Amino acid sequence: MGYIKQFLLLFLMIVVCGYLFYDAYYDVKEETVKQFNKEQNVHALQAATGIRTFFNHYKDQLGYFSVQDEVANLNRDGKELLTRFYFSHRHEIMAVTRIDSAGRVLFTAPYNSFLMGRNISYQEHVKRFLKFRKDVLSDVFNAVQGYRSVAYYVPVFQNGRFKGGIAVLVPFENLSKNFLKDIKVRDHGTAWIVSHEGTILYDSVAANNFKPVYEVFRNSPTALSMIRKILKGQTGSGEYYKISPDAKSGSSEVRMHAVYLPVHIADQFWSIIVSTPEKEVLGAMRGFIIKWLSIIILLISGILVYLYYAVKAEAIIKEEKRRRLAERALKDSEKKFRTLVELSPDAITLIDLDSRILACNKQAAQMLGFVSPEDLIGKNSLDMIVPGDRREVEKRFLELLKEGSLRNVETKFIRKDGHEFPVEFSTGLVCDSSGKPLSFTCVARDITSRKEAEKELLEAKERAEKLDKLKSEFLAQMSHEIRSPINSVLSFSGLLEEELDGRLSEDLQTSFSIIRNAGKRIIRTVDLILNMSEIQTGTYELMPRKFDLMKDVLEKLQMEFCHQAKDKGIELLLENRTGKQEVKIFADEYTVGQIFNNLVNNAVKYTDRGKISMCVERNESDDLVVSVRDTGIGISEEYLPNLFKPFTQEEQGYTRKYEGNGLGLALVKKYCEMNDLKIEVESKKGLGSVFRIMFS
Repeated sequence: MGYIKQFLLLFLMIVVCGYLFYDAYYDVKEETVKQFNKEQNVHALQAATGIRTFFNHYKDQLGYFSVQDEVANLNRDGKELLTRFYFSHRHEIMAVTRIDSAGRVLFTAPYNSFLMGRNISYQEHVKRFLKFRKDVLSDVFNAVQGYRSVAYYVPVFQNGRFKGGIAVLVPFENLSKNFLKDIKVRDHGTAWIVSHEGTILYDSVAANNFKPVYEVFRNSPTALSMIRKILKGQTGSGEYYKISPDAKSGSSEVRMHAVYLPVHIADQFWSIIVSTPEKEVLGAMRGFIIKWLSIIILLISGILVYLYYAVKAEAIIKEEKRRRLAERALKDSEKKFRTLVELSPDAITLIDLDSRILACNKQAAQMLGFVSPEDLIGKNSLDMIVPGDRREVEKRFLELLKEGSLRNVETKFIRKDGHEFPVEFSTGLVCDSSGKPLSFTCVARDITSRKEAEKELLEAKERAEKLDKLKSEFLAQMSHEIRSPINSVLSFSGLLEEELDGRLSEDLQTSFSIIRNAGKRIIRTVDLILNMSEIQTGTYELMPRKFDLMKDVLEKLQMEFCHQAKDKGIELLLENRTGKQEVKIFADEYTVGQIFNNLVNNAVKYTDRGKISMCVERNESDDLVVSVRDTGIGISEEYLPNLFKPFTQEEQGYTRKYEGNGLGLALVKKYCEMNDLKIEVESKKGLGSVFRIMFS
């Protein structure tokens, strides 16, 4: 019975040990794969960040050029600007191209006579760009310049009008070389990239480049399953079997572990995949397996002696495993942090509680005029601050001990040569596991350029505001000076005309009519100038109240202008389609009246035949809409963008056919904005115009 018990105990121990071995192996394997995928994900994120940063840089640059009139008009300055941009970036790009709205090449740097005027709208990405008129990134294609590249297009608009676009052509070989080629995980881990359409853009196996990904992995169902997720733009990890050449059997299946994530650029995305053979992922576990087998043998050999030691040994091994994993995670974290600090464009320093510098990056040394970070170690950080700010900074650091962090603190630093310069810094408190403060982390940035720009902007704003105020005050003063004598002229000429009534010749009657009309024209001009002056100087005070738009405004305007319209042989109609006799609104009555006064006045002035109609109705959203429609001379499409600018008219100079000062519609626009109203214009030259005012 003793032997049987011993055998059963030994058998049970073997089963238990075997189970423990498998369980621990499985846990370690899963954790190893998980940690390894994190490592692969770091590589993928670095590549994705690099690619995204690369294109964002050119997006910002091209976006800046797209709003420059020189580039939109492509004059000599615009061409020189694009040429300089190309030569300063020719180590990254092969060309800068400007196309028009039809897809023809207007200019390219470097200059290529073969391309000038060539229509490239047949290219798929150019079709998308011309259709949607927004940022577009092409797939890899054979550029007309003769190399595989990707193109990044940014639209050019001038005064709301689409003028084509600017593009940079990036050699895809350089892009893959800079961000993907150097990615190596273990011995055979590689990175590859797939377009959103399923084309392999880059693979370490050159034969796979620019092939459909489904074709390359057609014999691997597991890979195809992962690829379907990739092409949906998902982020994740997975495993698949890859068919690889084998010296003995000709081919073999290799289990691969992969992570994937999308890089969204403009109107499409690429997916970056980093994959490594499983045998390399689990290579670090071989020593672990050997140790475990040794432990099992020792446990089985010593089962008759002390079972306790076997259990204790198991606990020790598990603790060792956790410690190693923790050490590995700590090393990985330290490596990531060190890389982040060194690559940061900002100055980063670690300061003890006595304000002594413990560590810093190269940018901190360069900012303060030192050769290397070692030159700063041990120095008092407060000595780097201008004397006048030190007390305040010390006070803020004391607050930091309570709050835990400080953000966007502005002060001035002193370089080694004594030069002072403005900085902005943020500081965080570093504590131990018990919450006890150990040190400070400070991130500082030189803001000299920003401060200079802010100063220039503020000075320019103040000058502009001063000039605008002086202009408005001058116009108001002059308008008052003009209005008084004109009122006298009109009054006395009216009295004289009444005094001579019945004794006036036809020529004198015409002269009095000219005086009367000219005076009214001057009075209207003065009123418009005064109204504009009140708006620009901010002296007009809105007094919104509830009133009847039909009775208090539109009907009065119809009566006021009906005689002028009748004299010109045109109809002036008013129609209420709301179904209600009263049309109540809440707004400033004077400015609303001026809106429609100016619109009707313009309609009468510029209409020689046909009719003018004012229509009040409600739209589909139940908003009140008042339209003023005429059959007059209309407005050209080219002039519409300038319609509401002060002192502008479509016909300029002394030879213009119609009188006016260009303030009426400018005031209409201003009054609409003051009352939160919307205005729309439809017009065709020679056919008439319609202005719609919407009350929401």
